[in-house]
Amino acid sequence: MRIGTWNLDGRWSDDHAALLAEQDCDVWLLTEVNESTSLAGFAVHRSQSLAAPRRRWAAVASRLPMTSAPDPHPASAQAQVGATTYVSVLPWRSVDVPHSPDVPFGFRARPRAPSLPTAPGTVGLSAALTRLQV
Repeated sequence: MRIGTWNLDGRWSDDHAALLAEQDCDVWLLTEVNESTSLAGFAVHRSQSLAAPRRRWAAVASRLPMTSAPDPHPASAQAQVGATTYVSVLPWRSVDVPHSPDVPFGFRARPRAPSLPTAPGTVGLSAALTRLQV
């Protein structure tokens, strides 16, 4: 199982689709997802809440059979792939959506983890992203 993540910043183009396809991921956890985002061969579950016009907070995309599930928070998207539940979430302190007392977790900004080195002989996704001119 190969899992990828990307904050799309509300953008989407054929170049974005091609770059995601090149990564050969089985599941994508996406944030700031343009409503026109689609991936050939993938089912996509987008959060129900809008982050901005034509932009959803998050999405889960899977090329394996997937069942959408209720989003645990308005800034998240949740889906089941096989026996695994995937949740994509945009955890910003400024996310101005009501928090449900039924959700057992809070959304707070946390310090960013240090970047992991790229394995020798491979190209990191961040390097590949520099090819996009959007």
